[in-house]
Amino acid sequence: VRKRAYITGHSAPFANLSVLDKLIAARHELAQ
Repeated sequence: VRKRAYITGHSAPFANLSVLDKLIAARHELAQ
């Protein structure tokens, strides 16, 4: 999974950042 995300980050950095931002936000909400 990490390898796929890494490759995706290089092929579509902007889209990947958007997805990562959503994942981080989701984790933050779950943490609270």
